[in-house]
Amino acid sequence: MKPFAIIATGGTTNTGSIDPLNEIADLCEKHNIWLHVDGAYGASILASSKYKSLLSGISRSDSITWDAHKWLMQTYSCSVVLTKDKQQLKNCFSTRPEYLKDAETDEEHINYWDLGPELTRPARSLKLWVTLQALGTNAVSEVIEHGVQLAEWAEDEIKKHNHWEIVCPAQLAIVNFRYAPPGLSDQELDSLNKRISQEMVTNGYATVLTTQLNGKTVLRICAIHPDTTEHEIRNTIQLLSNIARSLNETKAFL
Repeated sequence: MKPFAIIATGGTTNTGSIDPLNEIADLCEKHNIWLHVDGAYGASILASSKYKSLLSGISRSDSITWDAHKWLMQTYSCSVVLTKDKQQLKNCFSTRPEYLKDAETDEEHINYWDLGPELTRPARSLKLWVTLQALGTNAVSEVIEHGVQLAEWAEDEIKKHNHWEIVCPAQLAIVNFRYAPPGLSDQELDSLNKRISQEMVTNGYATVLTTQLNGKTVLRICAIHPDTTEHEIRNTIQLLSNIARSLNETKAFL
């Protein structure tokens, strides 16, 4: 069995982590392997003139997935698949049933049923096009960069409070962290951080959910709302810290 494709990550939804794309591209070119980059979340950083270099090497891929409904302010669903060679999509998805013979067009016109698994599809791309036309690339870039800054402010505030640890540093508008006071087992810390999240959601000020990293339950902030302020993001951390101390003192999470 021979590998025929490598799927690299261009910013994970969980942590914002990025694979070494140039090194992976070198490997793929050497062995003639298809390189696909999963940029569902992180590819939006390409809209930022300041941070797009973080995805250096993505242009060497053969195909990219990109979810505009994650970080480009689109409603569900608005996902994009980009390929260097349009013919590859036609080879995979094009069909010629009898009932479409009269609908066939020449090469200058596109039948989108030739480029994907759906025969009939809604105009998902229209809302993204309208957004880009209305805001312009500079405003979109500012939105992306603001999200990156929010996560960095969150990390900065976390470091000011006792017994908090950064599990995965701020990157691509995401930061992962947890409350880890001494004297508690790993299982108790997991329960404590899960309860912190529940209390924060009940409070209603902000939604801070948990995820799993290296077997640990941690808190995750994905700060991509363009209207969120530095004060609000720092206040979120302060509220989390207040909740954490109260739960730890009362042992209400046990």
